Amino acid sequence: MLVKSQVKYIQSLGQKKFRDQEGVFIAEGPKMVRELLKASNVQLLHLFALASFREEGEEKKRISPEREGIPFTEMAEDVPLGRREDIPFTKVTEGELERLSYLSTPNQVLAVFKKPVFPHPDPDQSVSLVLDGIQDPGNLGTILRSAEAFGAAGIFLTEGTVSPYNSKVLRGSAGSIFRLPFLQISSAELIPLLRARGVRLLATSPHQGTPLPRISWTLPLAIFIGNEGAGLSRELTRQMDETLAIPQASQVESLNAGVAASIVLYEAARAGQK
Repeated sequence: MLVKSQVKYIQSLGQKKFRDQEGVFIAEGPKMVRELLKASNVQLLHLFALASFREEGEEKKRISPEREGIPFTEMAEDVPLGRREDIPFTKVTEGELERLSYLSTPNQVLAVFKKPVFPHPDPDQSVSLVLDGIQDPGNLGTILRSAEAFGAAGIFLTEGTVSPYNSKVLRGSAGSIFRLPFLQISSAELIPLLRARGVRLLATSPHQGTPLPRISWTLPLAIFIGNEGAGLSRELTRQMDETLAIPQASQVESLNAGVAASIVLYEAARAGQK
């Protein structure tokens, strides 16, 4: 049964400052929640679900009505043994889920998870990605997914970039955010760190720079992707070793940041396989 203090707590997590204070994030929908339950580095704190969530697929066996109140993770056979802690599960009605949900159309289940702790991305290995001022959650989700698909060592998120725990980022990344090391850091801190390790800095630009097919992919390498509208700042661009341009029709102003990052990551991965 849902109680008033639970509603108040979940609603408070709508504000980033409270999520940061608590070190938590919210995930909604069966696909995302099930994906997170299988992740070894994410701790479930509380789960609120409709009966329909419990009656679908594996949940039909894991959670029966008479077992409500038993820790959810004790019923989840695919949850690693080390994570089967005393975590309460709460059955809710559709009306109650609407009070909790941040979606326009609530989708069966809402869960609160502890933010994972990653080792910092190692810029000495392979290709790293640096995102500067990426504001669209869909773009960040796409970039995270592509970075994992094409073997990036990790991602650095600098100032002005949307929170990786934004609900649209979580959905767009399709779970990659919980498998790919990332670090939120200022560019002022990051550039000296990369320089000290001998990492080559490569900027991206819509039309000006070395054409993508002629780029040398000598490692270690950090690829910088700038803001969707303004691109990389002049200050950052001046600190780059080289700027690459993706060949495209002159009448096209620029590519979507997610598309551009995916193309560059694919080319870097292809070059590494030769």
